[in-house]
Amino acid sequence: MRRTRIVLADDHPLIVAGLKALLQDDPTVEIVGHAFDGQSALKLAAELKTDVMILDLSMPGMNGVRVAQTLRGQSPNCSVLCDGPGCLDSFRGRIS
Repeated sequence: MRRTRIVLADDHPLIVAGLKALLQDDPTVEIVGHAFDGQSALKLAAELKTDVMILDLSMPGMNGVRVAQTLRGQSPNCSVLCDGPGCLDSFRGRIS
């Protein structure tokens, strides 16, 4: 069985550590990388053939909405899971 390849993109090390702790024992997923800013997140998604990106909306540099918009064109098979307050409101109407 192929494992789902996940990149964590959050500028808060504690959040990244918590997500890793939650997911590390799940045999269906593999955390393939983490990024602390938007540019690095996009680079990792392309290089690591990511299936899912767990994405913070308020990272330094390129914010999460912009990352998701760019990711849609760059890696269309990568799904985005937003973490943080107000995720749905931030994305509503911006990703097409």
